[in-house]
Amino acid sequence: MDAINLILAQNTGQFGWIVAIVIVLVALVVVFIVAQFFGLWLQAFMSNASVSLFDLIGMRLRKVDARVIVLCKIQAVKAGIAEITTSDLEQHYLAR
Repeated sequence: MDAINLILAQNTGQFGWIVAIVIVLVALVVVFIVAQFFGLWLQAFMSNASVSLFDLIGMRLRKVDARVIVLCKIQAVKAGIAEITTSDLEQHYLAR
């Protein structure tokens, strides 16, 4: 047990750098993902069409064209058809 504490005490500087690098890399990935969808999310937000960033990321993972879904959702909200959900639009898109 004393040997482990001695090793950890000697390598805390290196361990701190490794943790800092991992945190920076994770933060960069998150910023990249958010930046990729921020424009679409902002467009939906300003139009009162409720589409979250997680919905947009899910669309990307399901190979759904997020731009088409967001634009259709905005059109539906502006036309007064607010009961159509993003999931309904995705299902319709995937069914072709």
